[in-house]
Amino acid sequence: MGLAQIIYPRPTPRGFEEWTWDHYQHHLAIIQQAQTLGFNLNQYNIWPVTQENLKDFLDQHQQMHTEMNAIANVQGSNLQDLNFQDKKKTDAWYYIQYVEHQSVASFLGGGI
Repeated sequence: MGLAQIIYPRPTPRGFEEWTWDHYQHHLAIIQQAQTLGFNLNQYNIWPVTQENLKDFLDQHQQMHTEMNAIANVQGSNLQDLNFQDKKKTDAWYYIQYVEHQSVASFLGGGI
């Protein structure tokens, strides 16, 4: 799973659904690569994402980022605050979480 696919959702009717899948796959790639280097990261249930489980997604997603940032010594951000009603804040949320993925992937190497 390439990083380019998790910057922002595609501007299609299923863009968010596709993004959540791609994003989940990138988390799994990070977990797998971390294991090959001797790091243990927990896998949380962050897919599929629905309106009904959005809070659980945000909580578990934050935990995944906290753990992966710790092994790579990356300064993390609060990713639990997502407001789809504010486009600027939503776009910033996507970008910030992407930067964390990018930083951790760079630390781990392996083309993830």
